[in-house]
Amino acid sequence: MMNKETLSRDQQNAEPIKYELMVGLIASMLVGALVSIKTSLFGVLNRNVAAIGHSAGSSAASDAPTIANASTADGQLGGPA
Repeated sequence: MMNKETLSRDQQNAEPIKYELMVGLIASMLVGALVSIKTSLFGVLNRNVAAIGHSAGSSAASDAPTIANASTADGQLGGPA
């Protein structure tokens, strides 16, 4: 049977673990939210680029560059990995 001192010490040892689990859960939720936002943002930007290309007299919307295949200034490919 556990006495009060042992129970108190066990509860104190459990506190950091609780906080680590909460931080891990919050971090994973933030990563999921950012991935979701990134995906929807690329969709919006690609539609806008296609609409601009189409309104500028482009023969087809597929001729317009998309965010997913456009190169950035540093030469790295843009878009989702």
